[in-house]
Amino acid sequence: MAVERKGIRPVTLGGWIDNLALQHGEAPALFDEDRPVSYAQLARRSRRLAAGLARLGIGQGDRVAVWLPNCSAWIETLLGCGRLGAIVVSLNTRFRAAEIGDILGRSGARALVMSPDFTPIAYREILANVPPAELAAVTTIVTLTKEAMPVLEGRRQASYASLLECGEWDGPAVSPATGCLILTTSGTTKKPKFVLHSQQGLVTHAFDVAAAPGFYGEAGSAGMSIMPLCGAFGLTQTIGALAGGAPTVLMRSFDPEVAAAAIRQRGVTNMAGVDDVFYRLLQTSDDAVPFPELRFVVFGSFNNSPDDFVRAADQRGLLAVGAYGMSEFQGLFSLQPREAGPERRARGGGHPVSAAAIVRVRDPDTGRLLAVDESGELEVAAPSMMLGYFGDPEATAAAFTDDGFLRTGDAGCLRADGSFEFHARMNDALRLGGFLVSPAEIAEMVASHPMVSECQVVGAHGPDGYRAVAFVIAAEGGFAEAAVQEHCRGRLAKFKQPTRILAIDTFPATDGPNGPKVQRNVLRTMAEAALKG
Repeated sequence: MAVERKGIRPVTLGGWIDNLALQHGEAPALFDEDRPVSYAQLARRSRRLAAGLARLGIGQGDRVAVWLPNCSAWIETLLGCGRLGAIVVSLNTRFRAAEIGDILGRSGARALVMSPDFTPIAYREILANVPPAELAAVTTIVTLTKEAMPVLEGRRQASYASLLECGEWDGPAVSPATGCLILTTSGTTKKPKFVLHSQQGLVTHAFDVAAAPGFYGEAGSAGMSIMPLCGAFGLTQTIGALAGGAPTVLMRSFDPEVAAAAIRQRGVTNMAGVDDVFYRLLQTSDDAVPFPELRFVVFGSFNNSPDDFVRAADQRGLLAVGAYGMSEFQGLFSLQPREAGPERRARGGGHPVSAAAIVRVRDPDTGRLLAVDESGELEVAAPSMMLGYFGDPEATAAAFTDDGFLRTGDAGCLRADGSFEFHARMNDALRLGGFLVSPAEIAEMVASHPMVSECQVVGAHGPDGYRAVAFVIAAEGGFAEAAVQEHCRGRLAKFKQPTRILAIDTFPATDGPNGPKVQRNVLRTMAEAALKG
């Protein structure tokens, strides 16, 4: 029997923002490039945007791809689509033609909302390199401009500003259980999976995050979104701040000096980001305690030792707290206690922000549920869980246990105080640039070059942090690393591009019950030696 999803608030995105507008009115909800956007404005603009999208033929169940930096239009589009029952498909601004084309094609997105002038991303050039077949479903391009801007021939072109002039949507209400957001994720498969969330799942988790101790429910709270809204980490903290009535500064791109000034000007009390970002923030000032406004920061450690980071932050008066989350049940799923010592705060995991969430640990070999302090695979049941993988019922079925818990693919253990601790990924997925990336996805792109016969990709620590390293067996005719690097540079996001592409004669392998198996641990050792050398 499936576990009941307790703790769900049956509220739509439209109803949520309308209620927040009644509570907070013209109080600032967001600061978009220093431009305040009030709760009342978000509600009004999302109603108008819904009317404009409906006039373009967008309705319930249609997918609308959003390819924007952090800006109020991102949130407005999510809310506007929510009113229609349409589904936002989140696109990473750092994705290139291969990734954008794959997501647009497989999601069947009918409209694309984009910002053609956002530097340094050449959106129009990237889109021009997407194979036409992958754009077949896209009928409308909406540009974040005052006037419609030609982007692709044969498509209806509309400006975002024009959609806000179509009156206000007053159509029928949708169900809170309606799907509203697709986040892309990548694990051990070649192509990203499409994580579909419901409106009530997003709203419920936003309220739970806002109510977490020391977070956005406390008086005088203010946030700053430095992580991309296209990912669970960045989006969750932003809508959590909205739910708590806390104004949030949106950073379109991270500049430590600009961010430091905004923290002081806006009285930012809470942030979430990766350790590198906070290191760079601390370097902007020689003051012993450069940011007394910050109550605490939630961090993920992708490039450095989490213990070293927490100790360094403590020395500068910055309280850093580990957390846990993933696209399948949203960011900030759990937080370590602020009052804990540095060793515990450096760990992922903690107490779930939802009182209704359940975490358990299972032995992956025996299937036995484990006791406190025994390490196994983390399984989660929570109101913030996804509906499933869009368009992939087989992957959805495989992701859940018979009683409705999500298999995380992460190793961890329970603690005696009711919290849990995350240890590591149980598979070979890479955490690059703050995103989980499939090594097979990178290997496929490297191997598409005619100089490459076969490819394996691993992650390794080097002087510049954790990076992807590719090992290849060269095709006949010779191999040139620079040529293959250039091939990847125009087709993969920068954070996915392998820092080295090394040719070897054969892959180290061992015989197994299903035939030879590549020894990825040996490749990792070789990769780290190459980066250090």
